[in-house]
Amino acid sequence: MCVHVTQLEASRTSNQMRLLASLCRELLEAERAIARSCPREAERLGSSPPAVVLRAVAGHAHDSATELVLLRDACEIPALSLSQRVVLFLSTARSNVLDSILPKQMSYRACLAELHRGIDTARLMRTTARVTGYLEIADWCDSWLSVRAPLLDLSGEELSWFAENPTRAMARAPLAALARA
Repeated sequence: MCVHVTQLEASRTSNQMRLLASLCRELLEAERAIARSCPREAERLGSSPPAVVLRAVAGHAHDSATELVLLRDACEIPALSLSQRVVLFLSTARSNVLDSILPKQMSYRACLAELHRGIDTARLMRTTARVTGYLEIADWCDSWLSVRAPLLDLSGEELSWFAENPTRAMARAPLAALARA
């Protein structure tokens, strides 16, 4: 019986480590995508309040991606496999094209959805890191969440700008922008 319990615990720990590695990779790729897409979206929105928030998010995402790579390497978490990189490439390409043809308010809300996904990923990663004893990762997630969660709240508040500016909210990218995408 004791051997069986030990095997179950080893299997559980192995699965938790795989989950932690998967979440770390997911958050890293999300941060890289946000660091690319938020400035592009902010450019579409000009000097509007939503654009200002997106630029702040992009800066945080850029810095976070750099920190997360160092943390991942220090904790010996493997990088993306080739198949995961292909999926990421296709997702990024789809996002670039889709964001270019959507009205500005829809594209902005798509950015918000990615920010929510990142928050959820970081929360699960933090808990998994604590359970597996990777307290440095858990602490990093706490720090990350203390900055990103308020930025997400602020970006949600900026949705009112679209209601106040319906013509700009419904505007689509010019054809030249579509060709670049």
